[in-house]
Amino acid sequence: MSDFSEKCRQYIEDTGTNIYQLSKISGLDRTSLQRMVTGKRLPGPEFISQFCLYLRINPQQRQELIELYELERIGKPAYYNRKYIQNILENLAAPDFSALSYSPVISAKHQIQLSFAIEEKLQHFLEHSLLRSENAPVLLTNFPPDCISFFRIILHLSEKLGRKFDLKHLFCLCQNPEKSENVNSNLELLQCTLAFALTRYPYQPFFYYSKEAHIDTSALLYPYYLVTESSVLLLTADLKSSILLDKADVVEQYLREAEKQFQSAAPFLFMRREPEEILNFYGEITMAKQTSSRVLESQPCVFSMLYDPDVWASSPENTDFIDPKMLKDSFKNRFPAPYTFHNYFTLSGLERFCQTGRFAGPYACIPVEFSPLVRQKMLEYFLETSLETGEYTMLKPSPLLTDRAYYEAFSDYSIFLCFLDSQNKFLGFYISESYIGQAFFDYFSSLENSSIAYSREETRQIIQKQIQILKEMPD
Repeated sequence: MSDFSEKCRQYIEDTGTNIYQLSKISGLDRTSLQRMVTGKRLPGPEFISQFCLYLRINPQQRQELIELYELERIGKPAYYNRKYIQNILENLAAPDFSALSYSPVISAKHQIQLSFAIEEKLQHFLEHSLLRSENAPVLLTNFPPDCISFFRIILHLSEKLGRKFDLKHLFCLCQNPEKSENVNSNLELLQCTLAFALTRYPYQPFFYYSKEAHIDTSALLYPYYLVTESSVLLLTADLKSSILLDKADVVEQYLREAEKQFQSAAPFLFMRREPEEILNFYGEITMAKQTSSRVLESQPCVFSMLYDPDVWASSPENTDFIDPKMLKDSFKNRFPAPYTFHNYFTLSGLERFCQTGRFAGPYACIPVEFSPLVRQKMLEYFLETSLETGEYTMLKPSPLLTDRAYYEAFSDYSIFLCFLDSQNKFLGFYISESYIGQAFFDYFSSLENSSIAYSREETRQIIQKQIQILKEMPD
C-alpha cells in the first residue's frame, strides 16, 4: 500500500464514513474507490478532485493528499525535480540581477556555512591577489558551489576594489541524482552557478561526474584550493582550516596541475552577452540535431502573430540593441523539418502586449510599438492559424516568469535561457547537461495539463475579449 492510498484510507476513516457511503453520496464508482484505497489502481486527476470534494477535510489536508497523489503518479524524482525547477524559475523572475541581489535559495540541509575566521582568510587572500596583479588575474578553484559566502566575498571585493578575477570554477555533478540522498543536487548547483553568472561576473564553470552528489573528502588533506598566478590557498574538507602557499615553484606546480583538471572537465554554462552573438549561438543550437522543444516566454511566440512579414517595417531598422530585420532573417529558417515545439505564454504577457503594443522578453529591446489595429490583426491571425495547431498553451498568473526572460528546453536535453535586464543588457546561457535538461524538458511538458494552464477554449475566449478591447481603442 502506498503513502497515497494509506492517506485516503485514513481520511475516510477520520470522517466517519466508509467506501459504500462515500460512493453513494459522491457518485464515484465503488470499485474504483476500493482499488484506490487498497493501492491496486491509481485513478485520474478528476476522480481525485471529486474524492476530495466529498471528504470533510480542510485545505491543508487536501493539498497534502494531492501532493501524495502526484508523487505516486509521476514518481518521486520527477515530482521533486518539478518542484525545484519551479523554485528556480520563481527566483529568476526577480526584477533585477546584480551583485547585491545574489541570493540563490537552496536547501538549508545542503548549504555550506563558513566560519568568520575562514571568511576573513578568504577575503584577505582574494583581495591581496587582486591588488598585486595589473590585469584581471585568473582564479582557479574547486570551492563548493553551494557555499554562498564564497561568491558573496568575490562580489564584495568587486564592488570595493573595482577589480575582478577571471574566475574558473570546477565542481562535480552526480551521475544519477535519483539514487543519491538529494535528488535535486544537480539542480541546486545549477541555481547557485546561474545566480552568480547573472551578476555578469567573468565566470566559467566546469564540471565532471561522480557517483555521489558530494564527494566524500573527509579522508583527504586540504581537498579544496584557490590558485592564482602568485599564491595558493588550500582548505580542509570541513572548510575550517587553511594553508597559504606562495613559493614560486610550488605555485607553478599547482597552476599546472589545476589547469590539467580544468582541461579534462566539461563546460557547464556557455554564456553570450551581445545580441548578435546570442542569436547566432541560438541558431547553431536549433539547427543542430533538434527534433522538438518546449518554450516558456511572456507573449505568444512573436512569429506566430506575424500575419505579414512587412509588419516589421513599422519599426526602426537600426537600434542600439538589435536590428529587427536581422532578427526576422535569423528566424526565417529557424527549424529544420520535421520539428515540433510547444509554446507556453502567460496571461499577463498577452495583456501587456495588447495594452502597450510592445514585445516582452528579449524582444523588449526592439523599440517598436504596434498600433491597436496591427495588434488586433496579429491576435486574429494567431487565433485563426497558430492556436489551432495545439502547440500553444496560455498560463494563468503565477510568479514563474519575468517579462524579460525566455526559456527553451530541447529534445536533446539541453536548455537555452535568455535574459534582458532593466538596462537592456543581454545575457544568454546554454546548458548541455542531460539530467538537468531532461528535468527542464519534463517540467515544461507538464505545464500543458497543469492547474495553471488555461484550456484552448478559455484561451480563445480571452484573446477574443482582448481583440474586442483593441477594436475600441483609437488607432
